Amino acid sequence: LEKEQLGGQKFSETNIFEVELTELDRLSCSVDNQDALNVSKILEHLSGRVEWLRERLAKSEKEVRELKLKSASRQAGEFLSDVVEIKGVKVLAKEFTAYSMDMLRSTSDTLQQQLKSCVLVLASNFNSRLIYLITVSVDLNAKGYSAQTLATTFSSVTGGKGGGKPNKAEGGGSDPSKISEGLAKVREQLAI
Repeated sequence: LEKEQLGGQKFSETNIFEVELTELDRLSCSVDNQDALNVSKILEHLSGRVEWLRERLAKSEKEVRELKLKSASRQAGEFLSDVVEIKGVKVLAKEFTAYSMDMLRSTSDTLQQQLKSCVLVLASNFNSRLIYLITVSVDLNAKGYSAQTLATTFSSVTGGKGGGKPNKAEGGGSDPSKISEGLAKVREQLAI
């Protein structure tokens, strides 16, 4: 269902998952009759279907991840209106819900391509945990802006940990309720 909501194709092979009552009856009769050969054949058949299901599930999960990344990239343009200028620098400090680190990266990449020179502080409540990504364009690194420094500031408020390079830092923590407070602290530091 999630795959369809994200624009993926509907999964049409659902009948392969259904175990017919006749199969269960045959299994039951074979067990009652202590027909090990027939029990083995039936279980082997069902095992093959389970293996196929595992493969299909893994493929569907991969498709859902890819669709989420594409969706995050498409939505990134909508966040341009949230960009503010602080001391002449374009800054986006934004909180997300249920965005994975890959989705934050995809959003950041798209926004960096559009904004060119910017500081992006993206944080998400993902599976009841806090994750964040901070990127600083190279031209701003040359002016003294550092993703590492901003990550330290953000983590000091949120209680998380992070690390990286001057142009990119990632981290996480256990208290997503502190995201907005952490973002405010980063904005405050950028205004100094």
